[in-house]
Amino acid sequence: MQTPPLITYLAHLVRAPVLHKGLFNGEYIFLGDYMHASLNLYEIGSILGYTYRDRLMSFVTLFCEVGQETDLIEHLPKSVSTKLAAFDQEPRDFMEFYFKPEATRLIRGLRDAGLTSCSDWGDLPKLAKHKLKASDMWSTLQFTAAEGIALGYSQPDLAKRLFTYEADPQAWQEARSHGLDIPASPQKGKSIQQRQTEAKALIRPYVAKARPDLLNTLEL
Repeated sequence: MQTPPLITYLAHLVRAPVLHKGLFNGEYIFLGDYMHASLNLYEIGSILGYTYRDRLMSFVTLFCEVGQETDLIEHLPKSVSTKLAAFDQEPRDFMEFYFKPEATRLIRGLRDAGLTSCSDWGDLPKLAKHKLKASDMWSTLQFTAAEGIALGYSQPDLAKRLFTYEADPQAWQEARSHGLDIPASPQKGKSIQQRQTEAKALIRPYVAKARPDLLNTLEL
């Protein structure tokens, strides 16, 4: 059987832990779980795109039709540009750039379908246990991986800032002093190097099976 594309492999990795099997309605994912899984996937894609931005022609062969590499490399960043154009100022982290807009999009889709009166990402706690058909979200997850990759290679400076953003300690403490239920100090994020190491470890088994000839090229 032919090995699936890398974006399918990555989508499966994040979906599997949050997938549920219903007795009558088939497989489903809770909206809250889906959003956290898709954010993780977007960040994985972004660090891979950032890491392999200088070896794109080799890297995209892992999820591209033969001969379409150049066209795909040029096409994928269009959705990233569309996302960026929606911001009045540059987003600070992946929560702002991906999570909030995507959660809002899904919640408004549920509202338009008559399933909720909610309309904003801030309503996510109310809908965290809303069931989404796994089959409906499968293609979306794969595109999420692809768009994350596109962000990493087409906007490397922005991707780096999104990865390394740290909350202002003073603003954090001020919010906490006014009653916001958050930890005593902001959590320190992983470094770019840590993320790259983890992402490479994640795709190494896939590349070893699907394209062992690329192990050295991709430094795996």
